[in-house]
Amino acid sequence: MLYRRPKGRTYDDERAVSEAAKLLPRLPEPGEDLHLWIPAKFGSWAIVRNIIDRRLPQTITELWIATLSFSKTNAEQILDMLDSGTVKKVGLVVSHYFKASNREIYDALVPKLIARNMPVVAIRNHAKVCLMQTSDGTYYTIQGSANLRSNQNVEQTIITNDEPTYRFHRKVIATDLLKYEDETLY
Repeated sequence: MLYRRPKGRTYDDERAVSEAAKLLPRLPEPGEDLHLWIPAKFGSWAIVRNIIDRRLPQTITELWIATLSFSKTNAEQILDMLDSGTVKKVGLVVSHYFKASNREIYDALVPKLIARNMPVVAIRNHAKVCLMQTSDGTYYTIQGSANLRSNQNVEQTIITNDEPTYRFHRKVIATDLLKYEDETLY
């Protein structure tokens, strides 16, 4: 359990935004939470990409993802970022339901992550959390209702710039969830 008092909170309704690059008005300052409503055309990957693009030339030393689902485009972009060195490490927790029902999309990413020695597990997961540690020591936690891929629904998300929050979620994903073999968490 983690209790924290943010240094600040910002609230923004981005439902009218039509371009992913304009999705975030700004990144949260250290200790700040940014609460967003996002339009139906974007999944949480649009937020992750936006943060990564804004942080260049900084690299993402760790990208931890817990999601129900992802798209082929998400898979391609994650692999491209690993290959280019923009992202150094990816850990993925995905739903075993997604693995069973969307095997072609699942196989576009998961075997390739495993081949790169990246930690992956498919379990009974419905959590939607993305964690990013940058090479300059900034820690972002993105949590909300959106999966990595878009699904034509209005979504809400909170972006936190806070190391303890990142470490709390990282422990759950990297230590607690990834210890399971595929589909054994019932």
